[in-house]
Amino acid sequence: MENESQPNLTDIVPEPISEVPDKQAKSEAAFFNRELSKAQIADIRQDTEERKRYSGKIFWLVTGWLASVLVIVVAEGFGVAIGFNLPNSTLLALVTTTTAGIVGTLTIVVRYLFSRRP
Repeated sequence: MENESQPNLTDIVPEPISEVPDKQAKSEAAFFNRELSKAQIADIRQDTEERKRYSGKIFWLVTGWLASVLVIVVAEGFGVAIGFNLPNSTLLALVTTTTAGIVGTLTIVVRYLFSRRP
């Protein structure tokens, strides 16, 4: 007797799904589109602020880095007069690694900050 009171799965007929969205579906879609637009605009604004902030910082980092190398090279040039002397291999390694470091750092930062997103 218990089996007769329980519905059979084959007796359950799903309601047909309309191809035309109803008013609530349209409202929800419009809401999510507005929220997506707001989030995209906020993302663009944040990127712009970050670009301004970090482009100045990277400029001063590179400027300071190059200035310190220039001071060392000039000190090496006047080494006899001021008592500063570096072996040629050390000076060459300093200039080479500094140049590679600056170019690498600048490339990474610029590619990230000023990349074009699809």
